[in-house]
Amino acid sequence: MVFSHGLGGTRLAYSHICGSIASYGVIVVAPEHRDGSAPVSFVMVPATKATHASGGKSEAGGSGINENSEKASVKDTNGRVQVDYNAYPHQVSEETENGRNRQLEIRLWELSLIYSALSKISTGTVPEGTVMSSDEGEIKEGTLGLEAENLLSTFKGKLDVKDPGKLIWAGHSFGAATMIQFLKSIYYPPPTKPSIKPLFAPDASLPPNTLDALPLSKQITATSPLLLLDLWCLPLLGKRTSHLFKQPLPQMSNKPNLVLVIMSEQFFLWKENLRGVKRILSQDPGQKRGTPHHEIFEKWDEEDTGDTATHQISKPFHPNKDLLSPPGSPTLESSSTPDEGGQIIPPTATPSPIPERQHENEQRVAKNREPRLYYARKSAHLSQSDFGILFPVVVRHAENPQRILDLNVRATIQWLREAGYSDRLAKTEHLEELVHGLYLNRDDKGRDKDKEAESKEGDWRIWEDGDTGVEGWGRIDLAEADVPETQT
Repeated sequence: MVFSHGLGGTRLAYSHICGSIASYGVIVVAPEHRDGSAPVSFVMVPATKATHASGGKSEAGGSGINENSEKASVKDTNGRVQVDYNAYPHQVSEETENGRNRQLEIRLWELSLIYSALSKISTGTVPEGTVMSSDEGEIKEGTLGLEAENLLSTFKGKLDVKDPGKLIWAGHSFGAATMIQFLKSIYYPPPTKPSIKPLFAPDASLPPNTLDALPLSKQITATSPLLLLDLWCLPLLGKRTSHLFKQPLPQMSNKPNLVLVIMSEQFFLWKENLRGVKRILSQDPGQKRGTPHHEIFEKWDEEDTGDTATHQISKPFHPNKDLLSPPGSPTLESSSTPDEGGQIIPPTATPSPIPERQHENEQRVAKNREPRLYYARKSAHLSQSDFGILFPVVVRHAENPQRILDLNVRATIQWLREAGYSDRLAKTEHLEELVHGLYLNRDDKGRDKDKEAESKEGDWRIWEDGDTGVEGWGRIDLAEADVPETQT
């Protein structure tokens, strides 16, 4: 699994969920993006390659770190380059679009380098430019010690890079948007209009197509599992992303339930963003909905008619400015701020809402042919990271952060079991002990709820609704309520 962090996050900010998934036997790679989305990043740069961090191109012609930045990166006394946080307004505007596009360019390029490096490690080859630290002290480039060599050798032949669609792609918030853009950039051809420059063009030669590895174009398929935590749609609403935004997720053509989306309650209540999430999860995201609430997702449709007036709009994309705030809807605290620590802080509501429900028989059929879309009640946007446990005062109105994270992990592992990874995941006994005060397949005394549970593996009840489901966990209906019916 490759996991992409969100705004204000780092490679270390998701240690609970990444570490918990890894404990089941999944190798989890959590990069720290050097695009200015982390609070600050320090990159080790050898003297001979300093230009890569100060705006130069990589050997493969990819983006450099902080390229086109107003101020050049400077190496400190420890030989590190500092990459500072770049703040952009939470609104649909030219400034935000250009800034997020630049960040996505770097993120997508980094993900391609990570895949290339994993392909080499899987064959027993140390990737060029590898710098590692160990008990022996910092290991200089090209002079890996025995401990580091032994560590890398444990992954030889175990990274699934030679099996199409086996790598798992995941991300939180901006990281979720990153993974959508990345998978679609690989899966779909580039735009035909020369006026639209794609954010990422995969290099077909990296890695080489061999028996031990596959190029990205063959690795990412309609069977690639995709985990999205609190998907944030704003980075995908620009002109250069519109071509791919209109395309369905690759999984929709084969097995939509290979997509798992877990929302916090705060993002579930943000109706404008939720409309975008449901649209992305639909079979035809590019279909014109034609309602005022979808205008922000269709502002590039006028390009074919030559009408560019709507391209210049500047509109907030933030819960504070939600278009669908019905009478009696939750009010924002006067002390809340739109942005805390680089993370988006949506509004809070009480009591917790109940998702729309289908008839039981319809739901059972639908959930096996649709993306899985769920949310944890009484949870905040930051609850899906370590911040919920480390800084509970900052993550207000979220209850029992440990339990929220455990629910995320349990749902992810059950999803992977059903996606064909059951034989690769570690078997765990007494699953009910893993979530504080929560029994998924057993009653409050640890007994099987019914005979059906004895023949099923894992946490299958996490997909159920009502009394048979999981307390504090709800399914979100994928139906777009404000989409007019198509006339036949």
